[in-house]
Parts: sequence; structure tokens; C-alpha cells
Amino acid sequence: ALEIRTMKKLFDTGKWGRERTLSRSREKEVTLDMVVMHKEELLSKLEMEQKSFAAKKESIQRNLVEIEKHEILLREKKIIERKEENSESKKRSEANHAKVKINNLINFIFLIVADAGS
Repeated sequence: ALEIRTMKKLFDTGKWGRERTLSRSREKEVTLDMVVMHKEELLSKLEMEQKSFAAKKESIQRNLVEIEKHEILLREKKIIERKEENSESKKRSEANHAKVKINNLINFIFLIVADAGS
């Protein structure tokens, strides 16, 4: 923990955003082993973050798949309902059309009979 604080002090920026410069005494404190260790810690942290991100992404994608399956089922149900409604509407329309034809035929027959009687 002390080494990390030392590393942060060495590599952090100052109050005004300028990088700190190492004094001669501080340069002697930082060793190659410390820098490599710090680098390895950061790489390890990065790897853990990437694995965590990948796991979250995979979980969200699985949830999306389930939601899309549900959406497909609902859409298919709606299509079936609309087909049934259209079928019923078509039957009513055909029945009404048949009634109109019968009424027209009856009217035509009355006209012929009326003309023949006059």
C-alpha cells in the first residue's frame, strides 16, 4: 500500500494539472521492480475489468434474447388474431354480398312481373 501511494505521488498530476517532476532523491526511490510491479497491477486490474464487462455484456445479451423470444410469441399471437378477425369479416362481407344479390334478384323479378302485368 505504501508503494502504491508512493507511485501515485510520483506519477499523479499536481494541483494545476501539470505532471510532477521527480527530484533527485525521489528518482533514487523508484526502482525498476516497483515500476514493473505497478504495471502488472494495472494490467491485472484491466484484465479483471474486461472480464467483468464481458460477463455483464453476456448477461444483457441473454436477457435480450429472452425478451425477443417473448416479443416474437406476442407478434405471432397478434397475427393469428388478425387473421381470425379478417376471416370473420370476410365471411360477414360475403354473407352481406349474397343478401344484396338476392335482394337485387327479387327486385328484378318484381320489375319483370310488374312490366308483364301492365
